[in-house]
Amino acid sequence: MNSEDNCLGLRVQILALQREVKRLNNELQEARSTDPMTGLSSKPKMYQDIEHHLALRSRELKKGARRPEIAILFIDLDGFKSVNDTSHLSGDKLIVEFANLLRATARAGDIVARFGGDEFCILAPNTDKEHGDSFAEKIQKVLSEYESSSVAGYRFQASIGV
Repeated sequence: MNSEDNCLGLRVQILALQREVKRLNNELQEARSTDPMTGLSSKPKMYQDIEHHLALRSRELKKGARRPEIAILFIDLDGFKSVNDTSHLSGDKLIVEFANLLRATARAGDIVARFGGDEFCILAPNTDKEHGDSFAEKIQKVLSEYESSSVAGYRFQASIGV
């Protein structure tokens, strides 16, 4: 084997390693931006999304466009601690079930995130305060009509700030 063959072989190996590093970096970024239990956006990803939407809003205002609104709903699952203290498995199931309810209730374009524990957040672009309040009421209505399939007799309740 001559030195040209060695160089070519090394280049191929380097390219393969570069592809692998890129793939692993993508996986790491995905893991950082997704809550592993629920599949919702993570808290750091939500902060990035909020910054992005605020920057868009700022650009729109500078262009003289109508005042685009952004509603952010902070949601805390009430009564969760008593279930979780009794059984972490049941608590995990409730968190996943609650996340799925929020995901199903959110509109296309809304971003739903788990902030940790029993705290969640929804970023609702193009939504003013009045519609944000209506959205919170809609979530409360969905929760009031739903009984958990994970924990017998458990009914979801949440505190929501807009």
